[in-house]
Amino acid sequence: LEDAYQDDIVMTLEYTPGDVDWDGYAHLDVNGYDAYAVSTGDYNLLSFEKDGLLYTMTCRYDVNTLVDLGYHIL
Repeated sequence: LEDAYQDDIVMTLEYTPGDVDWDGYAHLDVNGYDAYAVSTGDYNLLSFEKDGLLYTMTCRYDVNTLVDLGYHIL
């Protein structure tokens, strides 16, 4: 997904595999839903479950890019 601030997002969707191990992820509340994030020097990741799907999004520069999109999905 192309971002206006050139922090393009890659999103994958898959059926929820059941219990996801969120160890090592930071817990976030996005619109009342549980979301989980990882931020490194190379990439940022945000993941959450909704309606039986696991959403995983990555971008390069700012995890807030992903959180903003998450608000629109959730």
